Parts: sequence; C-alpha cells; structure tokens
Amino acid sequence: MKRAFYFLILILLQNAFSAPENKPNTSSSPENKKMEQSASSEEDYSQKTDVSYHALLSKGERLMQNGQIEEAILTFLRITKEYPEKPESFLELSIIYMKKGINNVSRYYLDLAFKYQNNFEGDEKKIDLYTQEAFFHQSTHDFEKEEFFLKELFSLTEKKLSSTFGKKNHGKASFLLGVFYFKDDMQKAKPYLLESIQYQYRPKLSYMFLAASSREKYSQTHAKEDRDEFLFYYRKYNSFEFEKDSYVLLNRTFYDQREKNDAFYDSMQDTLLNEMF
Repeated sequence: MKRAFYFLILILLQNAFSAPENKPNTSSSPENKKMEQSASSEEDYSQKTDVSYHALLSKGERLMQNGQIEEAILTFLRITKEYPEKPESFLELSIIYMKKGINNVSRYYLDLAFKYQNNFEGDEKKIDLYTQEAFFHQSTHDFEKEEFFLKELFSLTEKKLSSTFGKKNHGKASFLLGVFYFKDDMQKAKPYLLESIQYQYRPKLSYMFLAASSREKYSQTHAKEDRDEFLFYYRKYNSFEFEKDSYVLLNRTFYDQREKNDAFYDSMQDTLLNEMF
C-alpha cells in the first residue's frame, strides 16, 4: 500500500509540471482503479466487521439478561476468538464467572479486558471495567484494592462532570465509595452518600445509610441535633419508593458487618423499618 501511494504521488507531481495539452487522464488509469477498489473493499470489510461484532455482543448481553448464562458464555467466547482485541466480551465473561464464584477464571478475563481497555467503544464500558475490578476485590476480601479501584472510578467520573454521562456515573461512583466506607467509618461515608444523592443515583438507599448513621450517632450522644438529623434523613428515605434490587444490595453490603456486630445490624433494621421517635 505504501509503494502504491508513493507511486500515485509521483504521478501527480509529473502531471503538475507537464504541459496542459499533454496532461494524461489519470482518473481512469489501471493503478488508480486498483487503489480505489482496494480502499473500497477495506471500508466494506470494516463496516461488515463492526456490524457482525455488535450483533454478537448484543446477542450475548440479551442471553445474560434472560438468564441463559451458558449460551451467553459460548457467544462471548466466540467473540474472543473472532475479535481477540475487543475487550467488551472479556469484561462480560469476567462478570459471569465472578457471579459463579470461579474467581481464577474471572481474574483471567478481567486481566484481558484491562490489557485491551483502550479499545473500549466509549467511556461507559471503562466505567464498568473499574466497577468490576472493585467488585472482584470485594468478592476476594481484598478491601485495600477494592478501595483503590473505587477511588479510581470516582476520579475517572469526576473528570466527566460536564456531561450527563459523567454526572450519572459520578453518582454511582460516589454511592459505591460511600457504601464501602459505611461498613467501618459511617462519618467518612457521609459526604460520598450526599454526593450520590446530589447526582440522583440510588437516593433512597443513600438516605437509608445516612439515617442509620445518624441514628447510631444519636444513640451515643443523645444530642438534639443528631436526633433531628436522623429524622430528616429517615423522612427523606420514606419519601421514595423502594428501589429495585435494594434487598440484594443490602444483604451484600451488610454481610460482613453483621458478622462483626449483630447488635448494630439489628439496630439498623429496626431504625429503617419502624418509626423510632
């Protein structure tokens, strides 16, 4: 291709310096036709490849959503063979195997997704990549690495706040970081939970965590301002309809906390399910 391009440049230079009456019609030359056909065929192949890839990826995602996990795995594996530098299928396989509890296989595909992360089409999947990395470390109880990648996610989305996409995902990153800190340091979690509310991500759950935090603080201080804060957050919590899959998230979030402190867990449940004042 480079030699053909160089040859074309030479022809153009010759034409530029030749007499007008002797100027050849290069548009119909065999060389030009050959190059045009080659360029056209490459463009057609690229378009067909993109269509096939996205069709397969959409099929795999639909199978996952419908609970047809084994069929989804086969589809994503086919993508990895036909498009080995496309990271989306590696990410989906990592998510599937983590849910199956097969962490070594999940880790293998997650590493491949990171290897080819520059080939992600848009920022949305890169957000998913960092989220999956954090969840992976949560599942293996490596909480230092979980915190690191949640902070990376927070930083990545903070740079995109000028767009609707950035605001939406920054709310998600804030919420995840708030939930992470809540287990051990409720006051440290507070600004992140408030930020998730600001960007309208899971506001009911965020208010629930804030209500539990202020209730715990009031039980220690018995200060009027702490009581008022609890009532404010608790009423906010009650003003929203319960969010889909919230129970699943609650169980995952407080599993470790319940092992450490049954009394705290039971107190929190009482706080959120009953009027206490």
